[in-house]
Amino acid sequence: PNLKWINLTGEGSPFLNPEFMMMVRECKRRGIYVDFSHDFVYLSNGVAEELVSLGVERIYWSLEGITKGTYEGIRVGADFDNVVGNVRMLLEYKRKHRSPLPELCFRFTFMKQNVDELPLLPDFLHSLGPNGLMGDEPSINIVALLDFPEIEDMACEVPKDVVELVNFRCKELRFKVYWSHVTHVEEEKPPISWCTFWSEPYIMMGGYVVPCCGVLMSNKRKELEKLSF
Repeated sequence: PNLKWINLTGEGSPFLNPEFMMMVRECKRRGIYVDFSHDFVYLSNGVAEELVSLGVERIYWSLEGITKGTYEGIRVGADFDNVVGNVRMLLEYKRKHRSPLPELCFRFTFMKQNVDELPLLPDFLHSLGPNGLMGDEPSINIVALLDFPEIEDMACEVPKDVVELVNFRCKELRFKVYWSHVTHVEEEKPPISWCTFWSEPYIMMGGYVVPCCGVLMSNKRKELEKLSF
């Protein structure tokens, strides 16, 4: 009864759950702050408008490319033009209803296939609509791939001059920018005690609970379940 905030993101698109919008409606009925991540691969007109009318507080758009070739090469089966159209549709419903919500924020996972597009990211996102339409403090969260042997050939480092360029352009365009898990060099990683996400409980589909950062070890699901709370 005292819950104030919930992130309704699962392993993949939340809309894979056929009851997702029922969950959103119930959370908003209880006055809970709701945010979630979405790839915008699928978003119908009716759902987009309902997310605005319900007053969902924040949606993070997960994207891994700002050109059609790069994006579709990473998110196989997705249509870049359709995805961008869905994002613009949500913004248009916000304009129609004169609503500040949902605030639209962004997550970009960089790797060898797309790291060259990082300097273009702030201007691309800015081209979708004015910051005031996206929200009061739209943010860009830039993250690296995690250190799994299965994907180590895709991982890379971001040159420092690229980081500085992205930071400078984000400041000019009034985006907040956050860099998370940005290096694979062990000595340069921040201490785990700095990570506030370890204090967030993540409820898995089976009903067991792990720290939010723990769920990132998804390819060790049996171990996660064994060590859960």
